[in-house]
Amino acid sequence: MTSKEPFVFVSYSSRNEAIVRNVISRMEQTFIPYWKAPEHIPAGSNYAREIPKAISECSVFLLLISEESENSIWVEKEVDCAINNRKHIVPLKLMPGEPGEVFRFYLNNVQTIPYYENEKEALDLLVNRLWHLLGMEHAENKEKTAKSERKPCTKRKKLKDLTGKRLSCEYCGGELSFLYRGTYQCKSCGKLNYDDYQKVRNYLEENGPKTMVEIEEATGISSRKIGEFLRDEKLQVPRNSSVMLRCQRCGAGIRTGTFCERCKGIHI
Repeated sequence: MTSKEPFVFVSYSSRNEAIVRNVISRMEQTFIPYWKAPEHIPAGSNYAREIPKAISECSVFLLLISEESENSIWVEKEVDCAINNRKHIVPLKLMPGEPGEVFRFYLNNVQTIPYYENEKEALDLLVNRLWHLLGMEHAENKEKTAKSERKPCTKRKKLKDLTGKRLSCEYCGGELSFLYRGTYQCKSCGKLNYDDYQKVRNYLEENGPKTMVEIEEATGISSRKIGEFLRDEKLQVPRNSSVMLRCQRCGAGIRTGTFCERCKGIHI
């Protein structure tokens, strides 16, 4: 996550997807920015690269505890990474009973929120705790503020995208509110807006691997900008592509970045 905005990393088992969607829906309703795999994995990248990065940059680590997540090696690795990075951990307990040995070891003296007892009360408590840890105003105040600002506001200081370009709603020119990586919501018309990188990423996720020319034609994002995303390791050239990037040191074919893995180790 390259945005400076605070956000919540969501750690969960895919077998609890229905509950996860409910939790995420409540977070979105209360304007809590979050990072969640797989939808926030950049096109062409992978879990092993993006998850540790997102955990290291998050402000709060939300752990959904269940029998399935306790048996997930990925969740265990994520919790270990969060502890090593000294992150605030908020456990949301999806089932009754004591957590397993691993989670008891990791979460000793960490207060859990019992989702299984009362779903609504648990989500209200979760929202309040997340807003407190994110250092932002109370969720209810945030919602009231948003409702009172349902009008264009082009004179206020606007957000900037990953390239530093000022952002305003492409539909009405109103002020944008940051949701999560590359995604913003207009405070006036409520429509979602995306920065250049997110537009490219959304297109690739919907249509699969495409050439740079096809991406430019479909999204309006220039080939030069797409090339920057490749060099910055935000995108990768598809496997088996006849066109490759070239390592700036040895000239070897690479799929992303500026140096091959060998030259990264010796580049100064």
